[in-house]
Amino acid sequence: MPQLINADLDAALAFVKRRIEEQGHRSGNPLDDEERLLLNNLPTTSPIIHYPDPEFPVPIPRDFAFEKLCKLANAAYACDLQVNRETEVDWKFAIAVLKLEKHPMYWLLGWGGIVAKRPWWDRLLLWVAGVMFVICLLGLIFFADTREPSSTVRVSAAVITCYVAVLTVLYFAFRRFEDWQLRSDVEKYRKTTGIYLSRG
Repeated sequence: MPQLINADLDAALAFVKRRIEEQGHRSGNPLDDEERLLLNNLPTTSPIIHYPDPEFPVPIPRDFAFEKLCKLANAAYACDLQVNRETEVDWKFAIAVLKLEKHPMYWLLGWGGIVAKRPWWDRLLLWVAGVMFVICLLGLIFFADTREPSSTVRVSAAVITCYVAVLTVLYFAFRRFEDWQLRSDVEKYRKTTGIYLSRG
């Protein structure tokens, strides 16, 4: 299985890099050596630095090479969908693999406006959190004893603890489900994608 995952990741990366390179040539603005080096060695952490004092913001230089790669990725994606709809499966496969592997190339695609479609249950999680919050609030109102402040504090602490615990469990359960869904998508797209043929 790890060999298959590595093959998927190699194929997805080769496809996206090739399309970005091709789009650069097509647009008349091909990648230079620095941009090609960045494309092949994307940073694994955000270059944005947070400073504690907003009174003295430190300007962060723009990364024009990264911005260019994002724009080229977006243009390549849009061009592929207009010219040849069959490549949509290749892009879906690449996006699913890169997101599953949490690869920096997925962040580049995200900054370029190319992201996986949000799962249907993402909104459901938001609704569940909202409903639970309302139930916890009602629980505090009905079970808190206003005559005894220490009782109110104990009930509030218990309700808040339960709320946070349930939300945490739900979050990790949904993340596991998301990973399972991505693996299923990769399996589905692998059968129909021509991405392996274009490696090289």
